[in-house]
Amino acid sequence: MPLLFDMPWDKLQTYKGCNPKPDDFDAFWEKSIEELNQKNL
Repeated sequence: MPLLFDMPWDKLQTYKGCNPKPDDFDAFWEKSIEELNQKNL
């Protein structure tokens, strides 16, 4: 089955999506991983 894209390949390579990454994205994941690690001790 062929792959279908709704925009040209060169634009897809730099496309960031319609929902921007929140400013606290990295902090959120660091905290989440830390909490998970503490539960798995």
